[in-house]
Amino acid sequence: MNEIRALLLLALFLGAESKPALAIKMLEPVAAQDLDEFIGSTVLGQARAPLGVVSSADRGAGVIGLVGRHGEFTLMHLSVLKRNGMILRAPTVSIGDFNHASTANLLRPGSTLIYPHIIVVDPLG
Repeated sequence: MNEIRALLLLALFLGAESKPALAIKMLEPVAAQDLDEFIGSTVLGQARAPLGVVSSADRGAGVIGLVGRHGEFTLMHLSVLKRNGMILRAPTVSIGDFNHASTANLLRPGSTLIYPHIIVVDPLG
């Protein structure tokens, strides 16, 4: 009887560990031509924290403009974006990364968040 309980507990623990990996696998890349579909929708970041609302999209550059709750504005490249149906996610971007990119965009308009810790500054800006 104790062996059966041990097996059930083991199965429960193994099942609990595999759910986050399964959830990450369900996210799909975002294509540049689909960026217009997400205007007006909320982007969720790390831990599904709401980063902001998509205000604009540039399909040619593969960039969206994201407005935060407190007026922050960040340009995000599609390389940091993933989708689950019509839910747009930036799973590697934290709220701190978003705020840092917003500050960079204030100092140099056109700065784009490409990887959570890399901000590309437009030399012409």
